[in-house]
Amino acid sequence: MMKKIFTYTFILVLLLTLTGCWGKRETENLAITSAIGIDQLNTGGKVMYKLSAVVLRPGNQGGSSKDSTSESEQSYEVVESQGQSLEEAVQNMTPKVPRVIFFAHAQVLILGRAVCEGNLNETLDYLLRYPPIRLRSKIYVAKGNAFELLQAKPTMESDIGKEIYGLGGYGKIQSYGIEEITLKDFSKKVMTPGIDAWAPVLEVSVSDKLKKENNLIINGLALFKTEKLGGWLNNTETQGFVLAKGEAKQGSQTVSIADLGQIACLFNEKKAKISVQIDQEKRITADIMVKIRGELVESGSYPLNSLEDFQRAETALNQTLEAHIRSAFKQAQESESDIFGIGRLVEIKDKALWDSIKEQWPKMYSEAAINVKADSIIIRDGLLSKTFSGKLKK
Repeated sequence: MMKKIFTYTFILVLLLTLTGCWGKRETENLAITSAIGIDQLNTGGKVMYKLSAVVLRPGNQGGSSKDSTSESEQSYEVVESQGQSLEEAVQNMTPKVPRVIFFAHAQVLILGRAVCEGNLNETLDYLLRYPPIRLRSKIYVAKGNAFELLQAKPTMESDIGKEIYGLGGYGKIQSYGIEEITLKDFSKKVMTPGIDAWAPVLEVSVSDKLKKENNLIINGLALFKTEKLGGWLNNTETQGFVLAKGEAKQGSQTVSIADLGQIACLFNEKKAKISVQIDQEKRITADIMVKIRGELVESGSYPLNSLEDFQRAETALNQTLEAHIRSAFKQAQESESDIFGIGRLVEIKDKALWDSIKEQWPKMYSEAAINVKADSIIIRDGLLSKTFSGKLKK
């Protein structure tokens, strides 16, 4: 009898610890967002925030935006609001949407140029504190206003937020001129001494002048000096940076070889290492080594008849990749933006030296020397053993 009483009492206690769904939010009551844009305005000497959100229309998702919906039946709306703070802008957006705005689904965060040049720390502080914002959301920078970028039309996806997410995610896999970064990693770089943050740049491109449709493209990187926008990398310089960091998933490179023609090499195997040397006079040199393994996918009129032909092609490829890396490093130095993390490597190698120079590091970084070494090997030449020249000759 006592055993039964003890069992029932134990079960009752367990039941009391069970929680109910007191904070539930039904899906049909949510206004789901796929992208968020943040701009900073100066109205009459007063700083204001402009918040933009891509809000999905219910029951109108799936398929491409061009095939499944007309312009009058667009599957999303870009809702905007303003406030003296981001939280005030969020609250001011609430009366404009007849549902509970659900920011937790947003995969893309676009920062306008004025935000990056102004109160970036305040913006990041809010994004990191506000629970609905995902730390793995991708950060992008606009050279103008984020709101204007969200007015572009998606080419294949059902909404512009999903389009941007695909541009970065799938673009990174296929091209080493595209890189992406999460809110978590971006914020960590801003806060960490000895390394600076960067983010991909979104721009509007008129893809069809007859239809006058504006589409988005990723074009280069925005460089930050501590918490301020410092400069830009173009697409070629971005390729050099991605190569040097060993972040390239796959890519291709076309190079000209003297007066003999040009080749295109597709690579998907690479290694990269960045290290530093410190001499007796405390001068710092960055060493960047890159190893590439790839296959020939286009030879043009360049002959491929001997081992010397392949070696000449590999040498030209090495020179091109080294030039890309040097160009990226030089531009980063001019911007005093240590996106390569050279300062962090100095700290790891000589902590006492770093403690004595960290206050002057931006200037010292801009004067650091660099050694670049690329080692490319063409391991395959595709399905043709000789260059195609009208009629193949044995």
